[in-house]
This record gives sequence, structure tokens and C-alpha cells, in this order.
Amino acid sequence: MQLTPPPLPFFCFSTITDEPRSSSHGAIINGVFRGTIYDREDAYFVEPEALHFEHPQDFHSVIYKGSDVNDPHDTGELGSCGAKKEILKRMQEFAETAEEDEEDEEEV
Repeated sequence: MQLTPPPLPFFCFSTITDEPRSSSHGAIINGVFRGTIYDREDAYFVEPEALHFEHPQDFHSVIYKGSDVNDPHDTGELGSCGAKKEILKRMQEFAETAEEDEEDEEEV
């Protein structure tokens, strides 16, 4: 018996035609896009319907605007990747103390 590997996702990065400062990134998995689309004003999230409904629906995706999300757990204290403000501050201070390599200084 020969096993067939599952289809690999097709990763894609793009922009919206005639929309400056737009971008999108995501993956097409089993023929369905899952990812994020950015325009000048907001981010739009595209997710499989199974993440939002208990029973299968007649459609494959749910699309919603980032500005429409009201996260009751968002206290404003978290930064990227869940880091608290004090950790982000220490990371920034550490980054500011970095010294340039001699090669970098010569190229300038």
C-alpha cells in the first residue's frame, strides 16, 4: 500500500490592484484561502467557517474586519506575541544598546 501525502499549502503574498499600501498574505489549503488582507484603513481576516460554526455551513470562509473585533481580554497591556509592556520596554532598551559591526560602519 502506498500512502499519499496530504496536499501542501500554497503560500501567497499579494497586493490589491490600484490600492496603494495594500498587501495580503496567507495560504491556499485544499483550494481555500486562509489569511489576512490589508488595505489603507483596516485588516480583513479570512478563516475557515469551521472555526466559527458548530455545524458545516453552505460556505467555506468567514471574512471580518479587524476593527470590528472587540476583545474583552485586551487590557492594552500586551504587546506583540503576548509580551507585556515592561518586557517590550526592556527589549527596546536592549536593542538600542546594540553596537554596529565594523563591516556595517564601513558600508555607510
